[in-house]
Amino acid sequence: MNCPGRTIRRLLIVLHLTVFAGCTAFAETTDLDLAPDRPVSERSGAKYDKGSLVQGGVKDEAISTDLAAELAASPIPNAQSGKKTSKEDAAKSIPNVVGGQKSAEATEKTKLSDRLLSATSSLAASKLAARQIHTDELLFREWRIQRNAIDGGYRLMDGDDEELARGTFEQCETKLREVKRAARSRPMKGPVVILLHGLGRTRVATDEMADFLKKRGQYDVLQFGYSSTREEIAMHAKSLARVIENLDSREIHFVAHSLGNLVIRHYLADHTDAEKGISPDKRIKRIVMVGPPNNGAHMAELVGRNVVFETVIGNPGQSLARGWDELEKSLVIPACEFGIIAGGKGDDSGFNPILQGDDDLIVSVKEAKLSGASDFCLVDCIHAKLMDDENVQKAALRFLRQGHFVSKKKKQPIE
Repeated sequence: MNCPGRTIRRLLIVLHLTVFAGCTAFAETTDLDLAPDRPVSERSGAKYDKGSLVQGGVKDEAISTDLAAELAASPIPNAQSGKKTSKEDAAKSIPNVVGGQKSAEATEKTKLSDRLLSATSSLAASKLAARQIHTDELLFREWRIQRNAIDGGYRLMDGDDEELARGTFEQCETKLREVKRAARSRPMKGPVVILLHGLGRTRVATDEMADFLKKRGQYDVLQFGYSSTREEIAMHAKSLARVIENLDSREIHFVAHSLGNLVIRHYLADHTDAEKGISPDKRIKRIVMVGPPNNGAHMAELVGRNVVFETVIGNPGQSLARGWDELEKSLVIPACEFGIIAGGKGDDSGFNPILQGDDDLIVSVKEAKLSGASDFCLVDCIHAKLMDDENVQKAALRFLRQGHFVSKKKKQPIE
């Protein structure tokens, strides 16, 4: 007989996890930053460009040149700058209040700031929506050709998320060649690391890992973005295949978070047929799996029973739960060298009281393990923050370079 108290407790935890996951995904995918030590015009990825607010390469005409000029002439005092402020400057920065009413000048400045923040938030939301429905099919340095998961059209984007071309894949590729010639961009012949994000996230979620590897490794780092909740994993695997086919690099490595690992395993399965002598690209050398649901995810099954959440996580999320038996048939164990980093507390309880054994709040350690891994590492960290954790980043780089997370003697292979 189920205990009512336990049932209520479980419902509260599921609700908490749903809200937490939603807020985390929104904040990271919109690149939201309301830190007080940054100008309003630079928050949420926005920036000024000759009087217009530019977000993702799209100028918002609603923000006029006059408004930009007025805001530029009326800076908001920066309390976090560390600079000393004179009494006179401090007095000037305080709105003139008479009879409890702000002065006309202070009121107008507030209105201008509100208008800018509103426009910035609107643009950030548009940027989030665009990232959620586009999947990369060609990556070269900061440029990417993406396919729209809704209408099947293609677009060429630069590193600032500015659209350079739209049309067929071939048309975007032609434009990319022109851009590369104009920029005199050098080819990518050395080793490359492809980063993959997880369910409900975008490539922004791999930014910190990308920065770490670029600064400390000798790799070209590419961030593969895909419409994780819009299409089936099989479709994401086909897009990943196209990205790989368009690479000239001599070596290819992966660092993937959560669902991204299943996209890789599906890709490998699609290109493996022993009878026909077909095998994956021989340039693929090492894979670092971070928080991978290699055996499905019981947590996805629990929250998937919620109609709202089921809609949010889409088909891929359901594949981790009730559709796992079918999905698993389309996955293979990588033939190349791979290691697994799991999140957990190192005990039998983990972060989530609902899951059995140790876990990272979303994926249990048992679910993360996969036979054939050459090394295994446990990090005290929750699922959503694994790719941003410094210990994870260091371990990932060490595995890419040397094939182990800590040392050769301390390897923990999974039989």
